[in-house]
Amino acid sequence: MVFLTIAAISAWLSRAQLANGFSRVFGDGYDTTIEISILEHWFNVFRGLSHWSRTNYFFPHPQTLGYNDGYFLYGVLYSMYRGAGADPYLSAAFVHLSMQMAGFAFFYLFARQALQIRFAYALAGATVFALSNNIVIHTLHAQLLSVAFAPLCALLLFHAWRAWIGRRPVRLFAYASSFALIYGAWALTAFYMLWFFTFFTTVVLTLLAATRPKELRRLASELNLKTVLALIASFAVLGLALLPFLQVYLPKARETGMHQIVSVMNYLPAPYDLVNLGLGNYLYGDMIRYLHTTVGFPEIFSEKQMGLTPGLWLAFLAACLFLWRQRGAPTDDAAGTRTLIAAMAAATVVTCISTLDLGGITAWHWVFHYFPGARAIRVPSRYLIFLAFPVICVATYFLSQERSKNWRFVSVGVCLFLIGEQLNMARYEAIDRVASMRRLAAVKPPPPGCRAFFVEDRRPLAPGQGDADLIYRHNVEAMLIAEYFNLLTINGHSSFSPPDWGFDKPQNPEYSLHVHKYQQFHRLAGLCALDLASLEWSL
Repeated sequence: MVFLTIAAISAWLSRAQLANGFSRVFGDGYDTTIEISILEHWFNVFRGLSHWSRTNYFFPHPQTLGYNDGYFLYGVLYSMYRGAGADPYLSAAFVHLSMQMAGFAFFYLFARQALQIRFAYALAGATVFALSNNIVIHTLHAQLLSVAFAPLCALLLFHAWRAWIGRRPVRLFAYASSFALIYGAWALTAFYMLWFFTFFTTVVLTLLAATRPKELRRLASELNLKTVLALIASFAVLGLALLPFLQVYLPKARETGMHQIVSVMNYLPAPYDLVNLGLGNYLYGDMIRYLHTTVGFPEIFSEKQMGLTPGLWLAFLAACLFLWRQRGAPTDDAAGTRTLIAAMAAATVVTCISTLDLGGITAWHWVFHYFPGARAIRVPSRYLIFLAFPVICVATYFLSQERSKNWRFVSVGVCLFLIGEQLNMARYEAIDRVASMRRLAAVKPPPPGCRAFFVEDRRPLAPGQGDADLIYRHNVEAMLIAEYFNLLTINGHSSFSPPDWGFDKPQNPEYSLHVHKYQQFHRLAGLCALDLASLEWSL
C-alpha cells in the first residue's frame, strides 16, 4: 500500500511532465538554472574534475560554493541520474521528485515509529505532507524541498533518546552519529530548512526540559561512563560532519555580513498569510480570488504565499485543545508520545507567532539578534513550509485517537478532506528541455589560450522582461555553460556575490569597463568572451 501511494503521488506531482514526455520540465529559467549549475558542479566533483568548495563561476574567488545553498545531497542524487545518461534538466526534475517522495517516506516512518500512529493515519499524514499546498507552489525554490529531511532527523533523534533512557550506549552512538552525519550533509545542502529544524527542535527540547525537570535530573543522575563516552563520540562526529559547512560558509558570512533586519522585515508574514494559499488550490482558489477583489486579500504569487490550508489549521487547533484537556491525565505510554506531541504543538504555536508581523510588532527582532544563524534567514515566511511537518504530525496524532464508535468514520473522512484540500493546479513547466539542450550543444569549444570567459549579451529583452532579467539572464546562462563544459567564468549570480562582482546589464558601457578592471585587478590572463546572441567566442 505504501508503494502504491508513492506511485500515485509521483504521478500526480509529475502529471504535466508525464503528459508532455518530459519535453518541458518543472522550473524556471533563473532559479532552476542556478540550481542545475550547482548540481552540475557536484557531478564534476564526483568525476574528479572540480574542487568541492570552488565552483566554475565567480572565478577566481575561492570557496564560491558558499555564496549559495550547497545542494550537496541533491548533487549526490543528481550525479546518479547524470551517470545513468540523463541530461541536466531531466536529472534535476528527477531530483525534485525524489525529494518529495523521500519526504513522504521519512514522515511515514516518523509517524509510525516515534509517534506510534496507526498505519492508515500515518499513510494519510505522509500523503498530506508530500502534497502540502505551500510546498508544491514553491517547488521553484528547490532548496525548500529539503524539509523532507526534517522527519528523518527527528526520527534519528528520537531513537537516540530511546537508546539513552534504555541505557544502550552502542545504539545511542549509532543513532546519534547517524543524525550527526545527515545533519552535516543537510547543512551543506540547504540552510533554510536546516535552520528552521534547529530553531524548532531547540524550542521543543527547551519545553520538554522545563516541563519535565524530574525526569531530566533522573537521567543526569543515571549517566554512566559508557553513555558519556557515546555522547562525546557523537558530538565529535557532529563536529566533523559540520566542518565542510563551516569551512565554506563562515568566511562568506563574515565577507557578506549576511542580511540586515530592515530587509528581513519585508518578508515577515501577516496573520492572514497563515492561510494565504494562492489561486492554484482547487478547493480554495476561487475564495482567494473573491477575497482579493472584495477586501484586498493578497493574490499575486509572492514569498508570503506560504499558508497552510484551513482544514489543516482547524485539525491542529482541535488537537491542541485535546492535548490541553488531557494535561496531567495518567498515561501508560512508555515512549512518552503524548508528551512529545504536546511539546511539538506548543513549539509550533510559539515559533509561528514569533514570525508574524502584528501591525509592526514582532518577536522576530529577538530571534534575529539572539538565535545563532538567524541573520542568514532573509525570508522568515518560509518557516510556514517547515511548520507543515509538526502541524500535520499533531493533527494526524489527534485524528488517530479513538474516542467513540463513530470517531473512526469521522476521522477517516477528515483525513481524506485534508488530502483533497492540498491539491493544487499550479504548474511551472517553464523549461523547454529539448530547446535548452540544443542551445547547450551549439556552444563550441573556446579558442586556444582561453583560460576563463565572460559573456556578452546584446539580445533584446522579450516582452514582459525587465531590469531583473538584465541581472539574471546572462549570468545564469554563463554559470550553466561553465559547469556543463567544465570551463571557468567570471560571471555568476547567487544569493550573495563576491565584493567586487558587478556584471549586470551587459548592454551598458560600464559592463565592459568593469570586466576590464576586474581582469586587471585579478591579473587574469587568457580571458575570452562568449557572445550569447551568436554563441561565438572571441579573445
